[in-house]
Amino acid sequence: MTQVLPEETTTCEWNGHEWQVDRTGLHVDLPRPKSGRIHGASYRPVQFDACDLPLALRRAATWLQEAENWLGETVDVMAIRLDMSDDPEDPEPYGLKLLCFDEDLDGLSKTAAEAEDQRNEQIGGGNDRG
Repeated sequence: MTQVLPEETTTCEWNGHEWQVDRTGLHVDLPRPKSGRIHGASYRPVQFDACDLPLALRRAATWLQEAENWLGETVDVMAIRLDMSDDPEDPEPYGLKLLCFDEDLDGLSKTAAEAEDQRNEQIGGGNDRG
């Protein structure tokens, strides 16, 4: 079976291998579900480097709690990735990445909530005629 390639494809290369991906970053030959779809999820990796794994985990947990307190809601973490450097001279060989959805980190939900609060205050303040 021959697949029609999307108009925009890109050649990727790694370690001497090449392959084609479509504009969403999916391999052009990847079978698509017959019933359903592959979601294009925007994410942003947030990385924490450390000299050992427990420290990297603590740094990630601290940031996640601070970010959630600031947002006023939970941050959707879709994956956690751990990279380790083989370089014995690397002072922080552990790289822990939280893959967070862009829409949680762009601050839009916080801005929308603040605008709603402000609108409610104006409505409430305008009706209060003591």
